[in-house]
Amino acid sequence: MDKSGTAIGPCCLRATVRDLARFGLLVLRKGRSGQGKQVIPSAWFEIATKRMGEEDAIPNESLSQNAGCPLDYRYFWWLRRNRADFTAVGRDGQFVHIYPESDAVIVQISDWKAWTNANALECETFRAHDALEAAAR
Repeated sequence: MDKSGTAIGPCCLRATVRDLARFGLLVLRKGRSGQGKQVIPSAWFEIATKRMGEEDAIPNESLSQNAGCPLDYRYFWWLRRNRADFTAVGRDGQFVHIYPESDAVIVQISDWKAWTNANALECETFRAHDALEAAAR
């Protein structure tokens, strides 16, 4: 919201770590609440979080592509190539990372100050998340 209370669409969801974790669990459960109620159709998650073809690929020459850890993109989710996990990436180091095969959600809140060195930080973050997920198995 801006100062006048008008919702601003292109950026900046404001949520606590707990809220982001609950959101991640909702996604992990493919739209089911903690009480088991289907609140978002599960088919949407099948479409939104799985690579469907070359149309999801981000060209290597795109400024949005990270050569160190290439990603694809679909319905606001960043898809890791040849993997089942996927992530929402926010401004300056915010992540909601979903690992469906191990039933895990990782939420990261950071302040990278800017995206200046973020390509390297993003790859380092994925390695850290992967290590956390593996240790939790």
